[in-house]
This record gives sequence, C-alpha cells and structure tokens, in this order.
Amino acid sequence: MAETSSTLVTQRCRFLTSKEMFYDIGPDASAPQSGSGLFWCSQTKNCLGPDGSAVHAKDCGPNRSCYQEL
Repeated sequence: MAETSSTLVTQRCRFLTSKEMFYDIGPDASAPQSGSGLFWCSQTKNCLGPDGSAVHAKDCGPNRSCYQEL
C-alpha cells in the first residue's frame, strides 16, 4: 500500500516535551493546538538541552548535537 500525502513527517527530537503532549484530543488532527510555547528536554528536565541551548519546537532538530530522531 502506498503512503498518502497526509502522512506527517517530523524532524523534532525525541526528547522535546511540552504540556500539550499530555492532552487527549482524540483522533481529530484538525483540532487547534493551544500553542503555549513552553517546552523542556526530557533528558535535562529543564528548558536547556544537553548542549546548553534553549529547547523549542523550531530549534530541536537534526542541527543539534543532542538530537535523536523520533
């Protein structure tokens, strides 16, 4: 079976965490996100990653030395 174009590919780090990850919104992917902008690293348990840089969805990708693929 071929993949559909609706498949979401993400390059965010597996350790990127936000409180929105704990919401159960069900199967409706069109539900709006709250967008608090509050993120932390599950390795360091704070707002700085192991590399000493700030944790954020737009920054925690393959360009970071501490990045690990989902």
